[in-house]
Amino acid sequence: MGARRRRLISARAKKLCDRPVVSPFGHDDDSSSPFIASFAGVHRWPPGRAVCRRLGGRLLAGDDVADAGRAAGEGLCAARRQGADLERRRGVDARREPDDEHLACDGRAVHQGVAGVACVDLDAHAVSVAPWQIASFAIGALWLAWLVRAIARDVSLHRAYVDGDVERVEGLIGTTPDKNLAIALNCAIGRYGEAMRAAETPSRVLDVTKELAAENWLHRINACEALVELGRAEEAIALLTPAPLREPLIHAGRAVGLAWTLTCVGRHEEALELLESANPAHLGKDYRAEASLTRVLVLLNLGRLGDARVAIDECRGLVVRASTERNLLLHEARWQLLSGKLEDAEKTFIAARDHRWKRQGGSGFLALGDAFRDAGRPELARECWTLSAQQDPESASAQTARDRLARNAEVPS
Repeated sequence: MGARRRRLISARAKKLCDRPVVSPFGHDDDSSSPFIASFAGVHRWPPGRAVCRRLGGRLLAGDDVADAGRAAGEGLCAARRQGADLERRRGVDARREPDDEHLACDGRAVHQGVAGVACVDLDAHAVSVAPWQIASFAIGALWLAWLVRAIARDVSLHRAYVDGDVERVEGLIGTTPDKNLAIALNCAIGRYGEAMRAAETPSRVLDVTKELAAENWLHRINACEALVELGRAEEAIALLTPAPLREPLIHAGRAVGLAWTLTCVGRHEEALELLESANPAHLGKDYRAEASLTRVLVLLNLGRLGDARVAIDECRGLVVRASTERNLLLHEARWQLLSGKLEDAEKTFIAARDHRWKRQGGSGFLALGDAFRDAGRPELARECWTLSAQQDPESASAQTARDRLARNAEVPS
């Protein structure tokens, strides 16, 4: 920047001191400390004050910010000293000495913005904000309001699920922007098709060749539950077999999900070994019972009734979610049948049947129905199979239960 240009800038800066500036905020303040306008109004903002002081409180429209600031500062030394003297007379902190970095002045700053000029009056505290700044604030405020509402809605949705409020879950699930929550809760209420659609677009978490980030691994783990329920367990095993990131939550969630899938296809010993590698605490308070619940299922499938009883009691001490509580009742009723406690099994089945969570659970009701059939209680077997078909209609277990009901030969007379 040449000397002539510097002189012109200095002259223009001096003229700005005499030009009135109108504030759209109508802010009044007795102090003379520099400040800038934030999107929510006029506030004292240390970075903004530093900019005003560093540039001598005089940034000129149409000029390069750095060059104009230096030129204005060089041309207005006297004005700065006068401003500093004025601050002292007004009783402002005397420790703030005027220097090249602390350019307190009784004047105005004009900063060329993206779409207009923002003027800051350091004496009268009147500020003009460019239209693009107001528009940015409006957009930011709307986005923030949406975000707060979305978070509050998701918290409410998850709490409804934990408490077993099925109607509220079904009413809110379509509103969540959280993909993982949408996948998990659609599985929880038996909407496996919806869960698969949420998982497949746009991140392709069901592509076994794709390397996944931690968040997408959560999507895959929850989507694999839907695959198993739809009778596509081998696909789920292929998706969960690759070692994920060493994130504790992902590692534990993948181990429990894969163990459940393996026991569903008869690979019980592998499932039990895999569960040993999972730390339930990494699943969080609401989900840590899933590791114990899966262990109960595996041990029942292995016929290890003593160990299964221990796992049932352990799981009961960890249960938080209503769906887990109902599923544990189904497993316990099955344990009681296998242990020869028919009366206790019938009572526990009734508790599961009347439980407030009346979604999913098709495989649990199916297995319990088969156990009642084998124990010579065909009427309870039919009731279990009917509940499997009614409460989990999209599942492969429900189709098997319908086949059981359709073939009287499956129920001994």
